[in-house]
Amino acid sequence: MNRTKLSCVPTLLATALLAACGGGSSDYGMVRSNPPPPAPPPPVSTEPCSGTMTTDCTVAPTQAEPVLEMTDGRTSAHALIKQGDGTLSLGTGTFAFAGGTDVQAGGLVINYDAVLASNLAIAADSGVSVIGAIEGHVDVAENGNLYLYGTITGNVANAGFLSADTVDGVAYPQRIEGDFVQTETGTLTVLISADRPVMLEVTGLAQLAGLVQMMQGIDWDYMGYPLPETPSAVPILHADGGVSGEFADWGSPGLFVEGALRYEPNDVFFDVTAVSAESVMAAAPVGDALTLEAARRFDGMLAATGAAKGTFDPRALSQAQDRLLRSAAIVQRIDDYAQAVRTFDSLSGHGHVAAVDAYMQNALQAAPTIAAHLDATPRGANGSWAAQPATFAVAGGTFQQKPTFGYDLQLANGTRVGSSVAWSEGTLDLARGGGVAQSRAPQFNVYVHHAGQRGYATGMMGFSRQAMDLERTIDLGGISQLAHTRRDVDTTFGYFESGRAMAFGGGRITPFAAAHWSQARAGAFAEQGVTGFELVGDASLHERLGGDIGARWTRDWGWNSGHWLRLDAGMRHRHLFQASDVAQVAYVGAPGWMFDLHGAPVDRDAQMYSFGLVGGRDARWAWSLRFDSYAEDNAMSFAFGRGF
Repeated sequence: MNRTKLSCVPTLLATALLAACGGGSSDYGMVRSNPPPPAPPPPVSTEPCSGTMTTDCTVAPTQAEPVLEMTDGRTSAHALIKQGDGTLSLGTGTFAFAGGTDVQAGGLVINYDAVLASNLAIAADSGVSVIGAIEGHVDVAENGNLYLYGTITGNVANAGFLSADTVDGVAYPQRIEGDFVQTETGTLTVLISADRPVMLEVTGLAQLAGLVQMMQGIDWDYMGYPLPETPSAVPILHADGGVSGEFADWGSPGLFVEGALRYEPNDVFFDVTAVSAESVMAAAPVGDALTLEAARRFDGMLAATGAAKGTFDPRALSQAQDRLLRSAAIVQRIDDYAQAVRTFDSLSGHGHVAAVDAYMQNALQAAPTIAAHLDATPRGANGSWAAQPATFAVAGGTFQQKPTFGYDLQLANGTRVGSSVAWSEGTLDLARGGGVAQSRAPQFNVYVHHAGQRGYATGMMGFSRQAMDLERTIDLGGISQLAHTRRDVDTTFGYFESGRAMAFGGGRITPFAAAHWSQARAGAFAEQGVTGFELVGDASLHERLGGDIGARWTRDWGWNSGHWLRLDAGMRHRHLFQASDVAQVAYVGAPGWMFDLHGAPVDRDAQMYSFGLVGGRDARWAWSLRFDSYAEDNAMSFAFGRGF
């Protein structure tokens, strides 16, 4: 049979558990609501239809009194007619209406110690909850709703919606002492994870059609726990008088449940063959390696916590553990592939690694800019220099570079040493993770530059400390929550470049090669949130090792009085030989289960381009205007130097 995903749009009637639900078919199923039995409603001053009844008892709760209650039973030769959008609650006793009970609108609740001794008709867009018992035949019209937690002694014909699941694992009788017939417009729902031999027991014949929907269990807090691992058989129905016909289709709680219906002479089972996010996402033409890794980790968490085997004790769970398992149950209900990708991307936590990678790129970006500047600067006296604010775009975000101040010291034989200090503020949009990382950091650089007649060599080291605030969205399937953390990231880099100038095109061209290494040490962290999927992590180490090859072209113009102007343009190809991220984390709700945290695949190759104008007068002062492009990231800067 083809599998159909069934939708559920509950509408509670007043304060009871009943729902007014729309119609269904083999294409879309029935809309449904499945809350637990309500607490007994408060008594009212005047009960309807008390005393001797000489006509039909018509009850129509108003907005002023949305819940009415009958207590101590009733006996009448006439009918009970329920009208109005509110709820009628039958309390203790037997309520015998020889003329039948007709629920035309709203809801009817038959409480624990109540018996309705009457044939019952449930009209469209109305509902009845049976927690006690019914003695009589029940007819559920198309779009009508019957929530069975007790016993019906009589035949049941379901053309609408019949819920036969449990609440908080409580094994209500859910027994039909008679025949059960479901038409092609009907839907039967049962619990997929109940530990009981049968969900709906029928003493007579069960004649089947329409749909069957497997639901996840709920507890008193209206929230579910994850499904058990497979293979497993879900008991749907047992009929002493035999089973005839078949359901036209079935629905599961979400994408990640696979299986098939199995019919035996007196029983119907649903054989669950898979409850695996990884297998479903691997077979689907959506997502990528990062999505699949998060789905695999989701399955691993369920196995590690005992949720996959159903071996955990809900009463022994901590608050974080309870949140994690309830959140996992919501994820298991996802029935849309696009939503599944968004959810697993948000659970991946890769934004932590992506942000650190961006910080290393930002720190290292200073190296080629300073190297090109030193190569293009004429020899001269000692001098200080300053660079005006620049914006550097990287990894989906921007770094706002505050003014940079430096000092060069000219030594003998063309050697220059210097240092610089800068302050940067960064904002990174972590698109796939739905979050934002903001940082503030000072950066310090020291460098040595030696220029000969035709060649040069530059060595540089730098250090920065990022104070990072990361806020990301955890998407559980339409339910989004924020997770927030703060951590420090210390970044160190080393850079060496060497090149040789040659005459070309009226100027000079300088081919060069460079090697660079960067390292980031990120502090331990613990995300704050409410889902249980927030991350806690130890201190982590991130390293990149790479090399560049490229060339710069420079042309000079000079005027009287020592004025000069220089144009330079360059390009380089950057290749990463090694990129490692040693980061171990755990979910807040499962702190004993650690796993490696990976980011999106790092680009091993990238192209960089630069264009600059440098001008000044003699060696006493100089200015520069530069534009740098790295992959899809760009930076603009302006610098000024003064010699003395």
